[in-house]
Amino acid sequence: MLAGTFNGLVRAYTEMEFRLGSEQRGCGRSNVVVIPGGAEHEAWFHEDTEMIDFFAPPRDDFPLGGRPTYMSEG
Repeated sequence: MLAGTFNGLVRAYTEMEFRLGSEQRGCGRSNVVVIPGGAEHEAWFHEDTEMIDFFAPPRDDFPLGGRPTYMSEG
């Protein structure tokens, strides 16, 4: 579960399940999820995927080409 002070935008290239606050739904390839700063959220991917995250303001704790320590596989 993640929450932060950054506004975020997620675009995935496969199907995913997403929880934003208490609302959970499936998202398709054409969907974009907008995450308000401070909102708890989780995402589940049932197959390998590429995902693009956009943050405003930019995040210094998000490594280039790597995975933040709070993200997990599973």
